[in-house]
Amino acid sequence: MKINTLKGLNEKQKAFVREYSVSWNATQAYMKIYNVNEDVARAASSRALANVNIQRYLNYCKTHVEELSNISKIMVISELKKIAFSNLADMHEDWITLKEFNSLSDGQKACIQTTETETRTEIKNGSPIKVKYVKIKLYGKQAALESIAKMMNYYQPKGIDITVSTNNLDMVSTQELLVRVRAIKQLNEENE
Repeated sequence: MKINTLKGLNEKQKAFVREYSVSWNATQAYMKIYNVNEDVARAASSRALANVNIQRYLNYCKTHVEELSNISKIMVISELKKIAFSNLADMHEDWITLKEFNSLSDGQKACIQTTETETRTEIKNGSPIKVKYVKIKLYGKQAALESIAKMMNYYQPKGIDITVSTNNLDMVSTQELLVRVRAIKQLNEENE
């Protein structure tokens, strides 16, 4: 972190900026860091946000989110990858028998969204026995794959010329105009 970014800030001011960066509620952030009532926090947080050094650090925080949160795109993609390429068969010894939970890898465990258990009494060879049923639901592979594709810009239109000159508008087909309009719309949505 650049030294001049933190110049002139004490620890509570730095903590206020970090808390404000999470909630975007200056009053609540100030109350949490300085342990004051709402009226005091409202006035003081407004003054704090006008401080040039706080503004400088706030801008730094906005542009260095990955560094400050210690979360990177690679970390997110790695977690999504576990889900996207998970396989329910990895949870089973055979068609019926589940593997012991402790024998699953951390990656396999991370793919489990929910488990449900039910114990039923069944009759086997004329005697009642208790049978435990376990239902495992994994996180959605399709959603994980779509998230990965979006993060890696796989949906980004490639090589589509979206410019249209009014001079040659009559020479562009309706289909081509629709493709260009969709591409412009998608770019606008991604930039919002």
